[in-house]
Amino acid sequence: MKKSITPASGRKQKNLRPDASPYRWRKGAWYGIYHEYRGEQKDPPMAKLSDWLDIPERELYQLWLVKKGEVASRLGIHQTRDYLLSTLKEKYLSGVHVKKTRDDYSRSLRYLEEACGEFDLRNWGEEHETRFTQHLKNLQKPNGEPQLKPGGINKHQRQLQWFLNWINNKRVVPNFSYWRITKEAVPPWDIDVFTREEVEDYKKQVLDYGNPIFIRAWMLAYYGIMRAEEIVYLPFDRINLETSKIQISRVDELNWHPKQHIHRYMGIHPELKIFLESDLKEERKWYLERAGKPHYSSAENLSQAFTRLRDKQFKWERKIDMLQALRRTGITHMVETGIPIEKVRYLAGHQRLSTTDKYYLFVDKQRATEDVNF
Repeated sequence: MKKSITPASGRKQKNLRPDASPYRWRKGAWYGIYHEYRGEQKDPPMAKLSDWLDIPERELYQLWLVKKGEVASRLGIHQTRDYLLSTLKEKYLSGVHVKKTRDDYSRSLRYLEEACGEFDLRNWGEEHETRFTQHLKNLQKPNGEPQLKPGGINKHQRQLQWFLNWINNKRVVPNFSYWRITKEAVPPWDIDVFTREEVEDYKKQVLDYGNPIFIRAWMLAYYGIMRAEEIVYLPFDRINLETSKIQISRVDELNWHPKQHIHRYMGIHPELKIFLESDLKEERKWYLERAGKPHYSSAENLSQAFTRLRDKQFKWERKIDMLQALRRTGITHMVETGIPIEKVRYLAGHQRLSTTDKYYLFVDKQRATEDVNF
C-alpha cells in the first residue's frame, strides 16, 4: 500500500526509505504524509486526517486519498485530465444507449459540475457529496419555490451513486476514494386515484374531445395499467387480440426497455378489447403513430400534453399527473376485486412486492373507514 502512489510528474523526487509511512500520529491526531509531493523540501507536506487513535487502517487510507487532492491543489500540482469530472462524464454517458436514461444521468452530473466545478475524481469525498446535495436543495423555480422535492433530490443522488459505482467497479480511476452517498429520505407517496365516477366522467370528456392519440393513451393507462413510456414506445404488432394480450418488452429499434427491464404480458380488459377491435383496423407501425414514428418522443411529452389538456380544456382542479393517476387507479381497482398480490405485481410491472403492498394498504384503509359501524 505504501508504494501504490505514483509520484507527481514534473517534480524532482528524493528516494523514499523502505519504511516511509504515509501516516503519522502526532499532537493527538493522525496526519497524512505525502512523500510524493515533497520535491526539494526537507519535509514532505502533511494534512490532518483524524483524531481517532484506533481508526482502522483501511479508513485511514481512504482519508489519506481524500486529502491528497487538497494537498495537490495547495501546492499547485497539475492533475491529469484523464480523471477530471468532464472527461469521465463524457466517457460514462457514451455507454448509456437509451436517450431518456442518458439525459437523466447527464442532468445529475451537470448538477454535480455546478456544485463542485471541475475536479479530479481521485479526490472524491464527503465534501463533494455535501456540496452536491446542498446545491440540489438550493435550486429554485422563478417564483422562489424549491425546484426539487425530496423525491427529486433522491433521484439525482441515486443516479450520481450509479456513476460512482461505475467508476469503482470498472476501476477507471486508480486509487478512487469510494464514498457511498447518504440519500435524501423520501416521505411515503400518496396514491392519487380517481373514484369510479371520476373515471367515467374523465373518460367521457376525453372521448368527446375526439383526439385519437389521447383516447388511445387513456384506454391503455387505465384498462391496461401501462406507464406513459410503455404507451409511447408500444409497437403496433405487440397487441394481439387473438390471445387477448399486450406484450410489454424491449424495443431494439428505439433502444428502449421497460422499467427495471421487467418484461410482461398484459391481459386485455373486456372494455379495452371492444375499443381495440375497432381501433386496430387501421394498420400502423406504432400504436401512437405520427408519420411512421412514435407520436411523442418521450413519456414526458405525452404526460405534458395531458397536463395541458387537463388545465386548458377540462380545467380540472386536481393538479396531478393524469396518466399516472389512471394507472394507479387501475391497479387499485384490481386490488379491490380481490386479485392476488403476486398477480397484481406482475401485471403492474413492479420490481418489489412492497410497491404493490402500498395499494393493498390503501384499499384496506379505505375499507376500514367505511366499516366503522360496529
